[in-house]
Amino acid sequence: MNNSIVIIDAEYTNWAGGYDPSIAYCKGITEVFQIAALKVRTSDFEIIDTYNTYIKPSIQPILSKRIKKLCHVNQSLIDCSPSLTEEYTNLKRFIGESKVISYGIDIDIININLKMFNSINDGLRCKTINLYSLLKANGFPVAKYSSGNLIRYYFEDILFKEHKADNDVKSIHSFLLESIKRKELTQVIKEIKSDGKNVPSKPRIFILTPVYVTEINNGFKKLTFMVKSLESFNYGCNIIHLILNDGSTDLRVKNFFSMFRSSNSHYNVMFETQNNIGLLGSLDELSNILKDIVDENDYVFRLNADDLIPSHYLADLSSIIQLYSPEIIYSPCIVFHDNHNEIEIVNPPLFSNNEAGWKYLLWHKLFPHLNLCWKAHIYLKLFRKFRKDIPYSEDWLQAIETFKYAQNESANVYKLPYPGYLYRKDSSSLGRKQLLDTFGKLKSLAKILLTQKIRFLFIPHFIYEIFRFIRIRIGIGLPNEIKKFILPKWSTPLNKDLLSKDDVALIKAARISS
Repeated sequence: MNNSIVIIDAEYTNWAGGYDPSIAYCKGITEVFQIAALKVRTSDFEIIDTYNTYIKPSIQPILSKRIKKLCHVNQSLIDCSPSLTEEYTNLKRFIGESKVISYGIDIDIININLKMFNSINDGLRCKTINLYSLLKANGFPVAKYSSGNLIRYYFEDILFKEHKADNDVKSIHSFLLESIKRKELTQVIKEIKSDGKNVPSKPRIFILTPVYVTEINNGFKKLTFMVKSLESFNYGCNIIHLILNDGSTDLRVKNFFSMFRSSNSHYNVMFETQNNIGLLGSLDELSNILKDIVDENDYVFRLNADDLIPSHYLADLSSIIQLYSPEIIYSPCIVFHDNHNEIEIVNPPLFSNNEAGWKYLLWHKLFPHLNLCWKAHIYLKLFRKFRKDIPYSEDWLQAIETFKYAQNESANVYKLPYPGYLYRKDSSSLGRKQLLDTFGKLKSLAKILLTQKIRFLFIPHFIYEIFRFIRIRIGIGLPNEIKKFILPKWSTPLNKDLLSKDDVALIKAARISS
């Protein structure tokens, strides 16, 4: 058993008014500006050492008036504080081999900041306990208490007037110390003191990938690149990748998977082949396979054969699942163009915002399924079998049905603040500029038509796209709830500096594989 435990708390800019609205990517992103910690003896929870520092945010270093007032912090103090990168070594040294306790997901927020804004992909690798979740599981009324007033469970007259991380860790420590003295919450204290041998089993995540590859679409190279990249990742979960070969004419696909043996014990591939029945039929068949092998704790998401996910995504997804067990998880998505030097980010709205949600699903229908992860039983409930006459596409339908479920059932939905999907677009795809206005759409379609090597084959597609675009603008076949919405600016160019080094490398390698 380790002789020490670290109690940690962080303050970060996630309250209303915490962002500069001109920085589109920062909307919904939390940036740490204070970290405090206490190191205590495992045996009696007496304090051994203390840690407290302010952090200068990387993306938006100017704090909002509300945060400065709430946390009693001056901007001058933030301006002269170190960045998280500069403070990383000190924090890592302070934690050492200790188990870390936080009342919520503070350690996850710190790790997300390290990965997204400071390119430190390893983060703080340590055993962690979410005290909030642990107390909730043991019947404690967590909804009544924040980290800063947790001690008021025992002493109502104690009140920390200043909302600061150093006050919060004192409150958590005093609460745990008093629980020990009163011999209350014994199961919680026992779990905190344990040596970590009784670690919950890793969640299972099923990835669904329908595949149709021909000799001329270069799909084999993209598919094998995607599989090999997944195999190389470090997971906090067990991955079962269901790949359904929908009658691919490129025989290399079948040969590759007949010989493929994963070198990663947490990444397993199940490969099935069938005669060509189309995308909807393939998704139905994948659901047939899925229903016989999943249980109520499993999750599922779709991954197109030519797309990718960031290297840290599955490990972070696993952490969220173990902490909150949400029914639906989603995230922004990075769109990169194979033949153009452009990267854009699509940041969907919160599902709790009904109007913004409908707008997103209407105008962003090319992408919705790409950043959705469901509990397996919900996926099967909503998409057990696809109708053959769906109005636009299966991804649009999945997004619509998921959104309606989240609204009607008050589902537990979790939005990751950073991109969880890398979506590849080739020269024939329609990107951000084409959907922002009618003229841009028609101009882009015409440009694509003129650049086609075999132009006459693209003419039917060209006509279809124009018809579909006009149909959407008029609102034919759309639910009444969304006919009234106007086109939002749903996508913005992405600052490449905000990508982690691993993601940049992945995009570069993916372009080579195109």
